[in-house]
Amino acid sequence: MPIISIRKWQTSDIDTYFKLCHETEVRKYFNTLYCKNIKEVKALFKSRKKKEFFNFLIEDGKNTVGVIVGNPKRYSLEISYFIGKEFRRNGYCVKAITALQEELKNSKYKAMHFKVSKYNLGSLAVMKKIGATYLKKDKDWIYYNLEI
Repeated sequence: MPIISIRKWQTSDIDTYFKLCHETEVRKYFNTLYCKNIKEVKALFKSRKKKEFFNFLIEDGKNTVGVIVGNPKRYSLEISYFIGKEFRRNGYCVKAITALQEELKNSKYKAMHFKVSKYNLGSLAVMKKIGATYLKKDKDWIYYNLEI
């Protein structure tokens, strides 16, 4: 398996981000990260630069395979992620979340929170593999916590 790393996204990553996020499944589960066109991606990048968001691309040494972002709350981060369709089911999310967890070890953040669609079987498996703690469930979503 390739070595998975994360790096902060830059303006030069706009086209790469668009290719990854412009998929039906991304639109279905991640409305806030889905962009219809390059103009929307530029606006997303600009808006997220102004705030204390954590925005990373997931890489496998050769390719950008996905995105992982953190929306800060007081002492925790709400985490969203997606992997490009051709790279799914390779354990990349588990490694990316572990890398982000390591990146945040000496920060003020104590936990990561995840909101997973009950229909997203891949992400439900990721929650189990990373050892996330089940918090609650509502009509469509299951909530998890992972200590940093």
